[in-house]
Amino acid sequence: MAVAVVWSVLATTARWLAANPAVPALLAAVALGAGAVWGWRRRERERWQRVQTAGLRYALPQLDALHHRDFEYAVRDLMRSDGCADAVQVGGAGDDGADVKATDPHGRRWVIQCKHRAAGWSQTARGERCLMRHCNAPLACGQMIV
Repeated sequence: MAVAVVWSVLATTARWLAANPAVPALLAAVALGAGAVWGWRRRERERWQRVQTAGLRYALPQLDALHHRDFEYAVRDLMRSDGCADAVQVGGAGDDGADVKATDPHGRRWVIQCKHRAAGWSQTARGERCLMRHCNAPLACGQMIV
């Protein structure tokens, strides 16, 4: 029964498309146009991200005013601006002390633990731990541990 219904719908659609040949051509043109616009917008977005990353600069007062999570994203962005295209912010619960991970253009793996103190050096950072003791897992460990 279901096969007959599907077959009937397909046959009716095929007859209608054969009677109206401009419709498939129009649909194909719309699909190609939408694909071209999507590709152009993607290239423009990637180009704009490269321009923003290349001009990325932070003044110390800007960094001091950031929330600790935003500070981690700023470090990630700075790593990207230095050529680490795969830089990612991974800080959070269960991060084993790694807040940013990246691979530099020379192939070295960076694991960065960010410490952002609202009161400067006079304040003790909470939750400091040694990243070296967590480097038993090869994926978590980096060649450059900061």
